[in-house]
Amino acid sequence: MIEMKITEILKAGQERIAIADAIYGTFLFLTTLASGFALFVILNSVVFFSKAATSIYFFLWIALSVASLVFFVIMPLVRRTSLRKVAIRFEKVFPHLENRLISAWDLISMDTGSLGYSQGLINRVVEEAEAQLPSLDPKKLVSLQKTGQGFIRFLLSLLVIFLIFFISPLSFHNGVLRLFHPFESITRPLATTAVVSPGDTTITKFSNLTIQVKTFGKLPRRVSLFRKIESGKLIEFAFRRTDRGRFRYRFEHIKTPFIYFVEANDYISPVYTVSVVDRPRVIDIKLTLQPPGYTGFPRETIDENDGNIDCIKGTYVRLEILTSKNIMGGWLVFDRGDSLPMKASGRIADASFRVMRSGSYFIRLVDEDGNHNEEPIVYYIHTSTDEFPLVSIEKPGVDVDISEDMLLPMTIRGTDDFGFSAFYLFWSIKGDTSRQMLPFNLFGEKEVVFDYAWKLATLGLLPNDVATYWVVAYDNDNVSGPKMAESKHFSVRFPSLEEIAENLVKEQEGIEKTVQDVSSSEEDMIKKMQNLTKELQEAQEKTPWEKKEELQAVLKKQKEAIEKLEDISRKISETSEKIEKNRLATLSILEKMAEIRQILEDIATPEMREAMQKLQEALDNMSPEMLREAMKKFQMAQEEMLQKLDRTLSLLKRIQIEQRLKNLTELASRLAEQQKEINEKLASSSLSERQKLKREEEKLEQEFERVKSEMDNLADMMSEFPDMPSEELRKLSENLDAENLSGQMQEMASQIPDSPKGARKKGADIQKTLAKLAENLKGLQDMMQSMMLAALDADMREAILSLLLLSNRQEQVYTQLAALPRQDEKLEQLAREEGKLNEILKRTTDKIMEISGKTIFLTSGVAKSLGLAIERVESTAKEIAMNRNPRGGAKNSMEALAYINQAIELLMRSREKMASSSSATGAEQFFQQMQSLCNKQQGLNQNMMMLFGPKGAQGQLTMEQQAALQRLAAEQRAIKEALEELEKQYGQRKNLLGDLGEIAREMQESIERMKSENVDQKLIEKQEHILSRMLDAQRSIHKRDYTEKREARTGEDVVRRSPPEVSPTEQENRVRTEMMKAL
Repeated sequence: MIEMKITEILKAGQERIAIADAIYGTFLFLTTLASGFALFVILNSVVFFSKAATSIYFFLWIALSVASLVFFVIMPLVRRTSLRKVAIRFEKVFPHLENRLISAWDLISMDTGSLGYSQGLINRVVEEAEAQLPSLDPKKLVSLQKTGQGFIRFLLSLLVIFLIFFISPLSFHNGVLRLFHPFESITRPLATTAVVSPGDTTITKFSNLTIQVKTFGKLPRRVSLFRKIESGKLIEFAFRRTDRGRFRYRFEHIKTPFIYFVEANDYISPVYTVSVVDRPRVIDIKLTLQPPGYTGFPRETIDENDGNIDCIKGTYVRLEILTSKNIMGGWLVFDRGDSLPMKASGRIADASFRVMRSGSYFIRLVDEDGNHNEEPIVYYIHTSTDEFPLVSIEKPGVDVDISEDMLLPMTIRGTDDFGFSAFYLFWSIKGDTSRQMLPFNLFGEKEVVFDYAWKLATLGLLPNDVATYWVVAYDNDNVSGPKMAESKHFSVRFPSLEEIAENLVKEQEGIEKTVQDVSSSEEDMIKKMQNLTKELQEAQEKTPWEKKEELQAVLKKQKEAIEKLEDISRKISETSEKIEKNRLATLSILEKMAEIRQILEDIATPEMREAMQKLQEALDNMSPEMLREAMKKFQMAQEEMLQKLDRTLSLLKRIQIEQRLKNLTELASRLAEQQKEINEKLASSSLSERQKLKREEEKLEQEFERVKSEMDNLADMMSEFPDMPSEELRKLSENLDAENLSGQMQEMASQIPDSPKGARKKGADIQKTLAKLAENLKGLQDMMQSMMLAALDADMREAILSLLLLSNRQEQVYTQLAALPRQDEKLEQLAREEGKLNEILKRTTDKIMEISGKTIFLTSGVAKSLGLAIERVESTAKEIAMNRNPRGGAKNSMEALAYINQAIELLMRSREKMASSSSATGAEQFFQQMQSLCNKQQGLNQNMMMLFGPKGAQGQLTMEQQAALQRLAAEQRAIKEALEELEKQYGQRKNLLGDLGEIAREMQESIERMKSENVDQKLIEKQEHILSRMLDAQRSIHKRDYTEKREARTGEDVVRRSPPEVSPTEQENRVRTEMMKAL
């Protein structure tokens, strides 16, 4: 067993040694093979071997290589080292064996019996050797140094081969060719060889071609290129050296094919062919643009050989091209790297795409030979952006307070480059936002303006509530999605009745103060003019240059006064509108305010303006006579203006009293209603609810104190006018003090939390008192109206009688003057009589002016007629007293009589008009009925707009449209009949309400057009005009038509300047007849 282990370890060493020797032999074999190849290449490059020499060397090289293979590789594997030598090598490598292994092997391999050794000794030696076997490693028997030496020899031989290849590639190439083809006849290689690129090639027309030559062997100093174009001559070109053994030549913009070859020393290249083909290119472009439908733009074809695109976003583009040759395919390559294949057929290709952004693109083509178009043109895409829309609320366009009708007329304007799809009205109340779509069908219109009446009654607004509102518009962009625009936010507030009334009172007081200031200023100017006139008279013929500046200052102040009055007229118009909207006055009060406005508008009479102009001209000319005359006329105009201002002041005060009494009555009525509500809520209320009711009762008591204070103030205002019930109002206020109503309300408030039953009982008494107060105040309104009418009627009757007596006496003077000759003694007596008549006439005129300050029914023509009558009476007295001219006096006397009779006639008409006047009876009913009709008309118009659009029907009506149109005609007929009924009831107020009959006639025209199915833009506009006139009648009382009154004044001017030739007797008889009827 031990012998086997020793044998195994020795055999393992033997195997390792054989393999190492074989590897070493392999490197020697490869070294011999490589060295023989290198030696042949070197010798062949120096001495060109013949075929025989090459064959001999080849066989010698093969024989030597085979011998080295057998001797160095095969023999070590076949003839292995003996085991004893292996043991000896183990002893050398592992000295610690101390010959034990070799001794053990010898003893094992020999016949130990013949040697005479004892078996025990032998076993001991073998065992000792066996004990050392685990420490023996066969791998260490082989030295890597020997193997490495063989590998290095092989690498050196390879290095020689590579050096030959790099130093002389041609020699290396020839050596390989000769050595591996020893039996072939090979000619002697050239000294110089070359590699030409690209050789045969095909290029595109107008492209460049670079020919490169790489030489080997004997490097040439010059390399020549020979080119021949078709049937042309052979032309030589010299290459440019770029590196050692490398040459280059470049042909540019090649148009035609050619052949070429290269010469370098003894080397001549083959003949190469350069073929030229045409690259595909675009020779024509056609664009077809289809904009998005919402823009309304038509399809556009651009056939201008221009690929640049300018269009709206979302446009579909069809691009068609014509190429220079047949193509295999094409692509549109966009700036972001994406590409779109084109459909190609022969020389035509097309592609379609949708433009969604700006950018650029180029067209890539490939022909059937695979050639691409070179440096394609870059085309640009520019998209026109669909701009954001704009929307605004044109009307009211400011924060407003809503009136009692809870209707807010709005005018909405929108602009967009391609039109709108929808409008929405948004509103927010106490943080809660809501919206509604507005009726709209002007699709595609770039600028739209439409009206909408917002009914706020459905919002549940309470007094002092504020609603913020705005309009949102969406355009019709269906490519990127509708863009939104939002208008400016406005607020609409529902003010309390007390607040509205208080503000209106302040406005009226401000107007009254301004008129008072202008009146005072006018009095000062009159005094100033009187002084200047006196000074001018004293100056006689001298030109008063030093007074020019003073007169200019007076004229300037007069102009400023007129401008202030015109501004007051506008303010009165605004105040009237507010009063009307909030139902804070009777119809008669509104009539009076309109009359005051008209007085102020007419205050700058043509005579006043003419006098101012004449005075300015006189100042420019500085003619004393002209100046005196101009100043006289100017003073007369000033006095007339002052009379109108005094009348305006008186009327303003009276209107303010009437207005405040009406407001006071309504406030008392509302307090009674509120008290009733509190009483009813007390019947079933929790403790928390009673605490709230207590606060409401305390607030009610504060409002009652305001009513009480207003009653006292109003009584003081009434005391200025004897025909007003100031004492009755004061007594009513004292009765309230006696009942201690304020204390009762405070007591009730304290009882509400703990004693609701007692509070209810107390509240019932308070409610009765407040209701009685409202009833009494309403009675005072009626009493004041009756007292004022009675007093005015008596004053006007007295004035008429006075003027009638004056007319009789003036007629007697005229009769006597007409019969007297010149220089008659009775002329002086008649002159004194005329003077007395003049004094009486002036006093009567003053009395009538006082009356005009109490009523609007006294027209301004009365004052004008009386002023002219006074002027003619004074002229009569002058003619007969100074000129002793009874004929001239008779003429002036007759004119004075005519003017007096004219004033009597106007007074009687004014009295009749006043007698037929009433207060607000039926006015509220009219407003409600008219508002209902306006709402119906607006709904009808909106339905028509939704059916047919703003331009009417386009083409033949459908059956559905015909049926809808007949229904609309029936609705219009019903509205017309209701309007005609209103005209019958309120026709006497035509000057206030407008011509309702004319509106009804317009409705009838619309009905006829509907019956005939003639629905065009004119009908739509007529319907809007009808609604506008109805709104004017219902909401714009202050916009009265004064056409007839102005025509009457024009008639008065004619009468004044050219009195009618009516005999005094006829005039007197007519006046007396009318007088008897009136009295």
